[in-house]
Amino acid sequence: MTTSIGPFTGIGRTLQWTSGAISTTGGDLISDTTDGIACTFTVSVGPQTLGTPYCMTEVNSTGVRAVLSATGASAASANDVTLETSDLPANAFGDFPTSQVQGFIPNPAGSEGHLCLGGAIGRYVRPGQIVNSGAAGAFSLTLDLTQQPTPMGFVSVAAGET
Repeated sequence: MTTSIGPFTGIGRTLQWTSGAISTTGGDLISDTTDGIACTFTVSVGPQTLGTPYCMTEVNSTGVRAVLSATGASAASANDVTLETSDLPANAFGDFPTSQVQGFIPNPAGSEGHLCLGGAIGRYVRPGQIVNSGAAGAFSLTLDLTQQPTPMGFVSVAAGET
């Protein structure tokens, strides 16, 4: 028998088997032989959505607003975060800027959009980090949380930082 449970929204996991003696919190593999029937469960937890939106994008040439999201583990020590953006114009190049400070600068340098960062702003511009949206109008970047770009060099993300 295969069944799906969830979605799980936190790091901890819970599974209960109401007709037997199975109960776990946090394990990935559960086995039980209640009533002579062998039961094995594998609990798989996918990436969770991270962050809180705070700045609205402008409608682009596709007629919709681009979407930026982050998925992965909520613990910085897991070093598991991917930025994803969609609803972009096809075959457009882009990169992800980064800062520890929120901001709002309308139409920076004459652009049509807004810069929603303040303070010291870094950019992911190493090889492979300037990406093309392709025909789908989307791209993503898996981050190395030990190598966050700033104007003064790279820093590591610490627990509790956004």
